[in-house]
Amino acid sequence: MPRPDPSRPYRKGVLLSSQRPTTPAGRPAAGPPDFADARNKRQKARAAGLDPDYWYAVEYEHAVRPGDVVETRFWGRSIALYRGEDGTLRALENRCAHRQLALSRGQVDGCHLTCTYHGWTYEGTGRVVHYAHDLFGRAAPRSGCAAIRSPPATA
Repeated sequence: MPRPDPSRPYRKGVLLSSQRPTTPAGRPAAGPPDFADARNKRQKARAAGLDPDYWYAVEYEHAVRPGDVVETRFWGRSIALYRGEDGTLRALENRCAHRQLALSRGQVDGCHLTCTYHGWTYEGTGRVVHYAHDLFGRAAPRSGCAAIRSPPATA
């Protein structure tokens, strides 16, 4: 975003609404809509000041010890945080791709997270690396087919 012209009035680093460019309908031309005009959850979050390009704290670092799985929620989504044997913090969408059971009920196996229901094992990127049950003669799903979201995580 270009810096405001110092000769134009502004308060606390934000341009006054009368100084913002508008569309013919009178709405701001750039940026997120006003909260009242937001039509979906993403637009409401942007209007409230949440930006998907920023990092947000979802849990204290000390709450996730090596071998532990912790469920947390952010922006209405459940996330399973876990720390593998190597000490790296990882985050996965909190659902198994097989039967949708919460992965936060699973167990850490090395640097992978294993679902408690049928034993599907996920690596930190969300890709399935092991199927613990018989596939009954069928081929294993293609790489990437059986995967879940893996939001970035750092400690």
